[in-house]
Amino acid sequence: MQINSRHYLFPLIFASLIFSGMTLGCAVDNEFIAKWPGFEARSDKIPGLMPSQERIEIIRKKGEAGRKALAEEQAILLAQLMHEYETAPAMNLKREAVDAMGKIQHRDQFGCLREVLNDTDVMIRISALEAIGQNDLFNDDLLSLLIEYAKRDPDKDVRVVAINRLGQIGERLRKQLYTPVAKTPAMETRIYETLAECLYDKQTIIRYEAMQTLGMVTGLDYGSDIDRWMKYVQYRKGESRELPKERTLTERLPRIQLPMFK
Repeated sequence: MQINSRHYLFPLIFASLIFSGMTLGCAVDNEFIAKWPGFEARSDKIPGLMPSQERIEIIRKKGEAGRKALAEEQAILLAQLMHEYETAPAMNLKREAVDAMGKIQHRDQFGCLREVLNDTDVMIRISALEAIGQNDLFNDDLLSLLIEYAKRDPDKDVRVVAINRLGQIGERLRKQLYTPVAKTPAMETRIYETLAECLYDKQTIIRYEAMQTLGMVTGLDYGSDIDRWMKYVQYRKGESRELPKERTLTERLPRIQLPMFK
């Protein structure tokens, strides 16, 4: 008797699919397959290891809780977040911990962020710099730290963030938004001198960021005209008697070139 192999082909394929689903632990939605004798659903969670998203939520909640917590609790939360940063297995978790530390206005915050700035990863250093200077606890030590990274960090993106932070702090100082305790007369001068030095940097992006932040610090509008900013620096040094004129309304308007005039 001749056996037609086609009659056995479909049952074999079906059986192999069922066996693969059971042995590999694939997610199976079919109730019939799920009830198959010997089928065992397997979890994708690794025992003893918290899922990344769950850990992120915990880190964020600690940062938010630190906003309104008492000083003693803030110190504890900062220590916990620092531990999260040091033990996190992935870079995104480290950044979440640094961002959360930036939300807690406590004197221990700066010590934590200063340590984080020694990280070799560029994005971690950027996260730490973004967290600095966001509250009224800013002081001379942190100003020195920002100036150091604005001038000497090997990565230009880190320097740009540090310069931008200096501009924001300088603007707040000019508008007297800091408490008298946090402000010293030399702060504004140190910020200005750092930005003026960056005007002569060899990297274009650093010169551009210096011009933008000088506008925030001085309240003057020379736009991206580096010649005027350099003349302003000369004026501040007493090397020029003439203060450059700020941009006119016409100069501030965006330039739109019509097709027929191109």
